[in-house]
Amino acid sequence: MGTVTTDKSDAEKAAVESATRWIALLDEGNLPASWEESAQHLKSAVSKAHWTKNLRSRVALGPLKSRKLLSASYAKAALPGAPEGEFVVIHFESSFEHKALAVEMVTPILEKDGNWRVSGYSMR
Repeated sequence: MGTVTTDKSDAEKAAVESATRWIALLDEGNLPASWEESAQHLKSAVSKAHWTKNLRSRVALGPLKSRKLLSASYAKAALPGAPEGEFVVIHFESSFEHKALAVEMVTPILEKDGNWRVSGYSMR
């Protein structure tokens, strides 16, 4: 069972740990597993087939060269396009073989079972 967090810094730390484990699946090119390990909200909104098709361009960037945490911001509210709940919006600065600089945004949500799971991902 996951850890229920009430302290903002504890929530941010737990969400970053979860996001880091999850994003490693993308780094490995294991797109189906990244969908399986995502929050229910993401899985309800996007089919596994659509998810893997849309993230093929992420895999095409090549191997990860570096990643560092830029920020993690806790929010307890409804984010646009998401259900009400506890979220942490995380930004990573990443470098890939075929893209020298990227900013990845990963948004875990605290699910009812007490675990943080990714409910959104984007890259610019």
